[in-house]
Amino acid sequence: MLANQEKAGWNEVDDAIKNITDFAVNLEDKKKADAIIKLIFSFLKSNNKNIWLNQCINLGRIYIQLGEFELLEKLIKETKDTFTLKDGSLDKS
Repeated sequence: MLANQEKAGWNEVDDAIKNITDFAVNLEDKKKADAIIKLIFSFLKSNNKNIWLNQCINLGRIYIQLGEFELLEKLIKETKDTFTLKDGSLDKS
């Protein structure tokens, strides 16, 4: 579905990724969960920043529910760094 996101509706892609992320964070094998999430988010970040940002918000909520505050801090930093311009200001576009 990720490869065909132009053909699928934005909401379909977003919902599918949310389901996969929800599944991944509940895996007992945290290394596999981390690998799945990194793969998906890496692809999204380079191909569709709108869906990537929406999924970062979703993942942040999951991390709060699970009490995974270190992972939440890393996610917030990555998100902020992504939208920080060279002069240090935030890109608000």
